Amino acid sequence: MVTWSSEQLTEPMVVKCRLMGEGFAGRRAPQLDALLAILLAQRVSAQPEGDPRDWPLPDIPIAKSACGRFFLCSSGEFEVEEHDEFIMGRRAPWIEYARFGDASITRVNISVAEDKSYFAKKELAIPKDDLVTWYALGHIESVRAILSGCHYLGKYRGSGKGRVREWEVSPKKTWGEGFPIMQCGLPLRPLPLETPGLDMGNSPQGYSTIAPPYWLKEREALVAVPA
Repeated sequence: MVTWSSEQLTEPMVVKCRLMGEGFAGRRAPQLDALLAILLAQRVSAQPEGDPRDWPLPDIPIAKSACGRFFLCSSGEFEVEEHDEFIMGRRAPWIEYARFGDASITRVNISVAEDKSYFAKKELAIPKDDLVTWYALGHIESVRAILSGCHYLGKYRGSGKGRVREWEVSPKKTWGEGFPIMQCGLPLRPLPLETPGLDMGNSPQGYSTIAPPYWLKEREALVAVPA
């Protein structure tokens, strides 16, 4: 069991993920705080009830900002060596139809209308040296222990995308003001526009959530985002 106290969330660290060479699906690496949260949630045997939007967020060994709205960790950084594409098949969930549908439904035609199967192109990012890097402020030993159970990065893990070779979590000498969420006034993760020290004149802006779960589109707001 991994344990820590709020007083221990003060260690500057660098988190490195080395992949097996196939790259991972998508344009951006998963956020470190979301990755830690889902890994901890998977250790809980009981399924939360109700709307997933209302599920409690597990405590993670990363410090929170002074405002308490986001965690002090950067987005994943990597240099793209090349982009690739792969094909994913999409079909009607006929097994779920049979399990949850009415008994009068005896068959589903998966060749027409909304139940028609199709193929879709997906993007694959292959990082240089197979390396993705995050910076954070928290408890190094706990972060290392949690990430040891993460063997894939990104989406489509069932088809072998994003296989992890190893994780490396080590102490990091800070670069001074802004560590680990901004450098020279520029954001290293999605940040509220009112964040102290943010260089508003040179910081890109976009719509994003600033804390897990990042897939909640209704929580998106105009924020400063990494270049």
